[in-house]
This record gives sequence, C-alpha cells and structure tokens, in this order.
Amino acid sequence: MFFIVPAGSGGLLLGIIRGFEILKKLGLLQKIPTPIAVQGYSNQPIFRSVKGFEIQGRSSLLAEGIMVPQPPRLDEVSNAIKTYRGDVVLVSDEDIVAALEDLISMGFIVEPTSAVAYAAFKKIAHNLKGGRVLIVLTGSGLKPYSDTQP
Repeated sequence: MFFIVPAGSGGLLLGIIRGFEILKKLGLLQKIPTPIAVQGYSNQPIFRSVKGFEIQGRSSLLAEGIMVPQPPRLDEVSNAIKTYRGDVVLVSDEDIVAALEDLISMGFIVEPTSAVAYAAFKKIAHNLKGGRVLIVLTGSGLKPYSDTQP
C-alpha cells in the first residue's frame, strides 16, 4: 500500500506515518504503507534532501501551501521517507490544473495545494504495481464569501 501526501513542512506526512506506526503496534496493520511526498518544481527541499539533487521543471506556483523553502523538520521527514522506502514526486502547475479538473469532475472540490497529491498519482500510477493507494486530499476549494472587509 502507498499513501500520497502534499509536503511543505512535512508535518502531515509525519503524522500519518505515526498513526500507521500505532496501528501496526496494536496489531491492526501488518506493514506501514509506503509514503510518497509531493512537492512542486519551484520549491523542492524535501526532494533535494531525499534524492541529493534537484530537477528543473515547469513552474509550480499554484501549490503555495507546500512552498516551504526551509522545512523545520527536514531531516526527520527525509529519514521517514527513506525508512519506509518512500519517494518524493515533483509536479508542475500544468499537472496541478489537470488534477484539479479531474477531481472536480469526480465531485472533489479541493484547493490547488491539495490537488498535487492526485497530480502525483497520475504521474506515477504505472509504477505502483497495482497496489492500494491512499491519496490524501487536504483543503477545500470552497472558501466563504464576505462582502464586508475585515
């Protein structure tokens, strides 16, 4: 099993891993799912930490929620990804827009940062060997409207 999650600071990824570790300790899970962190080409500190290099690609400014240039727990996040034989996938604005369109057509209204998880899934689905995949969708694309200024 795999789980795909947007990763800026990496706290969500670490929290999910911790939850899976508890389930395993309780005997409710046999194996910790493989984590797949997602970052954009425009800002890839976790990718760089895990892989040791960066990849040039198209802009990924739509995913502003994961644009954290210096994640405070970078070493911990990188070690967790490596420990569970995970990976980091990079996406572009074009990937994000296509994922948003697909998600909306399926009834999921999410923000662009959330759509990176599905964008990554689309890029790597052929490598997941038919395994079960949990795609973490965070953040609603529906924002409250107010006609008054704060």
